Amino acid sequence: MRKNMICVSIFIISLTGIVFFPTYVSLAQAQYPEIGQPSPEFTLKNIKYYIAKETSLKDFRGKWLLLDFWSANCGACIIGFPRMNDIQTQLNDKVQVIMVGIEDPKKQVELVYSKFRQKENLIVPCSFDSVLPKRFDISAVPRCVLIDDRGIIRAITSTINIEEMRGFLDGNPPKMERAYGKHDSIHEQENHEIPYDYEKPFAVNGNGANDTDFLFRSLLSAWRPGIHHPACFVSIDAALTNLKSGSFQPTGVTLNDLYFYAFLGTNEIPDSLYGKFYNKLALEVRDSSGFRYSIRTGENLYCYTVNMPTSLATVERIKGTMQRDLQNYFGFTACVEVRKCPCWKLVATKSALEKLKTKGGKEIFEGSIKFGYVAKNIPFTTVLNGIRAFNMDQIILDESCITGSVDITMDCAGCVLTDIYDVKRALRENGLDLVATVKEMRVLIIRDK
Repeated sequence: MRKNMICVSIFIISLTGIVFFPTYVSLAQAQYPEIGQPSPEFTLKNIKYYIAKETSLKDFRGKWLLLDFWSANCGACIIGFPRMNDIQTQLNDKVQVIMVGIEDPKKQVELVYSKFRQKENLIVPCSFDSVLPKRFDISAVPRCVLIDDRGIIRAITSTINIEEMRGFLDGNPPKMERAYGKHDSIHEQENHEIPYDYEKPFAVNGNGANDTDFLFRSLLSAWRPGIHHPACFVSIDAALTNLKSGSFQPTGVTLNDLYFYAFLGTNEIPDSLYGKFYNKLALEVRDSSGFRYSIRTGENLYCYTVNMPTSLATVERIKGTMQRDLQNYFGFTACVEVRKCPCWKLVATKSALEKLKTKGGKEIFEGSIKFGYVAKNIPFTTVLNGIRAFNMDQIILDESCITGSVDITMDCAGCVLTDIYDVKRALRENGLDLVATVKEMRVLIIRDK
């Protein structure tokens, strides 16, 4: 007979969790409840606060029966008493709730229920009979077994509230966690559970959840050559507008880029902030090697992704997430201060204003904006923006007073317009000049923590 017995001898006392207790069940005689199948026949004995001291399954045909198994040393069970009472009070004509108190070694279960029944004004009856818990293989509490009005097991779970109970009655059963007994095989449990390896990242390659099951995610990883650079990630706003998915995922970006994204929402100074926000980080750190990068090897280039519900995704929320992630990983603190910053101011002689003024005619642009060109009837803002575009590490302020279109030849004499001093020489030939100066601007400061 011994070989046909299950013995569980682990005791856990908890105010909020599951309590396990010893059970001994004859496997030859056991009939265990199974969701979707008729309930095994049973008889409840020693019932208190009910019309009968003893009842059986057949007595509840035509009415739903909710059995709530509990023990005296389970805090979570006792906390659930009012939930069961709400179901009994509000759904009395359709549902009968019966608590099933499992006897404890100190035989305190009846006393515990009596005290809480009086304190909480409970109307739910309770059976003090440990035979049914063994018969139903209740190896842990709290445990609820729900039987419908036809005697079919509808749920085996840890707890049920009144909203979930209404769902069952209305034909819209809620999704509920399945609770298992010791008789359930590992195979049966695995069929209801997604495998999870605690030593591997959650929700990656199906570990513990599908890869798309997350509600919010941010991820920082190293970039390697071959990973695509999407064009829509000039700014967070552009990404949210183009993708419409609550995602921001720049790839192959520098640490400088990441900090500008985190504080400005873009890795380029926008026109509205040009000359007001400095285009370089101020590094006040002992080791700045992490800010030096190599496109050829991928050193110190990163991929960053943040995904959140579209309804929550805003530029400010994503910026805040990035700021926290950068501080958590790299350990630097970052802030914005006003400082005097080096820059250039573009000035023009009086003669240049008249000399450069366009003679009209068809717009002509011949040559390369990078290596030199001849332009006729071209807006001066186009010329200036071209110079700025190929000298992005500089700030060039326009104090030329030139408006409208111009005729201009930018000849670098074998040099290139990406060299600010070549640009300076080419501008002088047109009566223009770049003058070094300083201007107060906001600056993004990176410091050691």
